[in-house]
Amino acid sequence: EIEVIDDWVSVNQSHTITILNRLPQISSLTFAPTTVNRGEKTNVTITASDGSGVIAVGIDTIQWGGNVTWLTQLDGNWFGEILVPENIPSGDQILSVRLEDGAGGSGSTTKFGTGEDLTALHILNEGPSISEVIFYDDEEVVNHLDIPVVGVNEYTLTARVTDYDTVSIVQAKLGSIAPPG
Repeated sequence: EIEVIDDWVSVNQSHTITILNRLPQISSLTFAPTTVNRGEKTNVTITASDGSGVIAVGIDTIQWGGNVTWLTQLDGNWFGEILVPENIPSGDQILSVRLEDGAGGSGSTTKFGTGEDLTALHILNEGPSISEVIFYDDEEVVNHLDIPVVGVNEYTLTARVTDYDTVSIVQAKLGSIAPPG
């Protein structure tokens, strides 16, 4: 039943919806291992059923720069190995499953047939990568830092810092080469 209300009047209408072909239902999904780094592989096993048979099951990681990895059927289960995309966020991620049945119906879901969310894959949060650390004296690259007995030497430090997640702060702790205070 649909109800529409504005400031002056409300309208109710009932309509019958006929579902001609439901998406195959997933009853189990497992990853091994369940915790991975980006760029690693994990094995996936899915059990799915449909009145007209299930003819294709795949894991969809396109939204993170990946692809659809189609699984292989054996003894009623669908299995395969997926590559975890480099751009997937860290934390628990529910991967979309594409399914196709024997009557030509197809679609994607992130839910079990019971309506619960599919099992999440845990993506580890890796630390940032630091490279190209360079010290300059004026505009000249230096390989060692001179610590004067009296006075100060001024150097410029540059570094390339990358992370799959956002880098919010880069701080150089200079310890004994930093001036007091």
